[in-house]
Amino acid sequence: MVALDHSAQTDLATLIEKEKQLKSLADSSDKKIAAAKKVLAKLNASQRQQIADADKRAAARASRQASRSPINGSGKGAKALAFAKAQLGEPYARSGAGRAPGTARA
Repeated sequence: MVALDHSAQTDLATLIEKEKQLKSLADSSDKKIAAAKKVLAKLNASQRQQIADADKRAAARASRQASRSPINGSGKGAKALAFAKAQLGEPYARSGAGRAPGTARA
Protein backbone atom coordinates (compact mmCIF):
# COMPACT_ATOMS: atom_id res chain seq x y z
CA MET A 1 0.00 0.00 0.00
CA VAL A 2 2.88 2.35 0.85
CA ALA A 3 4.51 1.68 -2.53
CA LEU A 4 1.22 2.44 -4.32
CA ASP A 5 0.82 5.70 -2.39
CA HIS A 6 4.39 6.70 -3.21
CA SER A 7 3.82 5.87 -6.87
CA ALA A 8 0.65 7.97 -6.94
CA GLN A 9 2.48 10.91 -5.33
CA THR A 10 5.30 10.62 -7.84
CA ASP A 11 2.81 10.51 -10.71
CA LEU A 12 1.00 13.55 -9.33
CA ALA A 13 4.26 15.51 -9.00
CA THR A 14 5.17 14.61 -12.58
CA LEU A 15 1.74 15.68 -13.79
CA ILE A 16 1.97 19.01 -11.96
CA GLU A 17 5.39 19.68 -13.53
CA LYS A 18 4.08 18.80 -17.00
CA GLU A 19 1.12 21.15 -16.50
CA LYS A 20 3.54 23.96 -15.58
CA GLN A 21 5.57 23.26 -18.72
CA LEU A 22 2.41 23.23 -20.84
CA LYS A 23 1.26 26.54 -19.37
CA SER A 24 4.65 28.07 -20.08
CA LEU A 25 4.49 26.87 -23.69
CA ALA A 26 0.92 28.16 -24.07
CA ASP A 27 1.90 31.56 -22.64
CA SER A 28 4.85 31.74 -25.04
CA SER A 29 2.57 30.84 -27.95
CA ASP A 30 0.04 33.47 -26.91
CA LYS A 31 2.78 36.12 -26.86
CA LYS A 32 3.92 35.11 -30.35
CA ILE A 33 0.33 35.21 -31.62
CA ALA A 34 -0.16 38.68 -30.14
CA ALA A 35 3.04 39.88 -31.82
CA ALA A 36 1.96 38.40 -35.14
CA LYS A 37 -1.45 40.09 -34.85
CA LYS A 38 0.29 43.44 -34.33
CA VAL A 39 2.29 42.90 -37.51
CA LEU A 40 -0.81 41.83 -39.43
CA ALA A 41 -2.69 44.91 -38.23
CA LYS A 42 -0.07 47.08 -39.95
CA LEU A 43 -0.55 45.43 -43.36
CA ASN A 44 -2.46 47.16 -46.11
CA ALA A 45 -5.22 45.45 -48.11
CA SER A 46 -2.88 44.43 -50.93
CA GLN A 47 -0.42 42.82 -48.52
CA ARG A 48 -3.24 40.99 -46.74
CA GLN A 49 -4.48 39.66 -50.08
CA GLN A 50 -0.99 38.44 -50.99
CA ILE A 51 -0.80 36.52 -47.73
CA ALA A 52 -4.28 35.07 -48.21
CA ASP A 53 -3.35 33.96 -51.74
CA ALA A 54 -0.13 32.35 -50.50
CA ASP A 55 -2.10 30.51 -47.80
CA LYS A 56 -4.54 29.19 -50.41
CA ARG A 57 -1.70 27.99 -52.63
CA ALA A 58 -0.04 26.23 -49.68
CA ALA A 59 -3.32 24.55 -48.71
CA ALA A 60 -3.86 23.41 -52.29
CA ARG A 61 -0.32 21.96 -52.42
CA ALA A 62 -0.86 20.11 -49.15
CA SER A 63 -4.15 18.74 -50.40
CA ARG A 64 -2.58 17.54 -53.67
CA GLN A 65 0.29 15.89 -51.82
CA ALA A 66 -2.10 14.17 -49.41
CA SER A 67 -4.25 12.84 -52.22
CA ARG A 68 -1.20 11.33 -53.96
CA SER A 69 -0.13 9.29 -50.95
CA PRO A 70 -2.58 6.45 -50.37
CA ILE A 71 -3.52 5.37 -46.88
CA ASN A 72 -2.31 1.84 -46.37
CA GLY A 73 -3.30 -0.29 -43.47
CA SER A 74 -6.43 -0.92 -41.53
CA GLY A 75 -7.93 -0.32 -38.17
CA LYS A 76 -7.59 2.66 -35.88
CA GLY A 77 -4.27 3.85 -37.29
CA ALA A 78 -5.61 4.09 -40.84
CA LYS A 79 -8.73 5.89 -39.60
CA ALA A 80 -6.62 8.37 -37.62
CA LEU A 81 -4.39 9.01 -40.65
CA ALA A 82 -7.40 9.51 -42.93
CA PHE A 83 -8.87 11.99 -40.46
CA ALA A 84 -5.57 13.88 -40.16
CA LYS A 85 -5.15 14.06 -43.93
CA ALA A 86 -8.67 15.46 -44.26
CA GLN A 87 -7.62 18.35 -41.99
CA LEU A 88 -4.69 19.44 -44.17
CA GLY A 89 -5.07 23.08 -45.12
CA GLU A 90 -7.49 23.81 -42.29
CA PRO A 91 -6.62 26.63 -39.91
CA TYR A 92 -5.26 25.46 -36.56
CA ALA A 93 -7.22 26.22 -33.40
CA ARG A 94 -5.57 25.43 -30.07
CA SER A 95 -7.56 23.96 -27.17
CA GLY A 96 -10.16 22.36 -29.40
CA ALA A 97 -11.83 25.70 -30.03
CA GLY A 98 -12.57 24.75 -33.62
CA ARG A 99 -12.69 27.09 -36.59
CA ALA A 100 -12.93 30.75 -35.69
CA PRO A 101 -16.38 32.24 -36.30
CA GLY A 102 -16.69 33.73 -39.76
CA THR A 103 -13.76 31.83 -41.27
CA ALA A 104 -14.40 29.82 -44.38
CA ARG A 105 -13.15 26.32 -44.97
CA ALA A 106 -10.20 26.27 -47.36
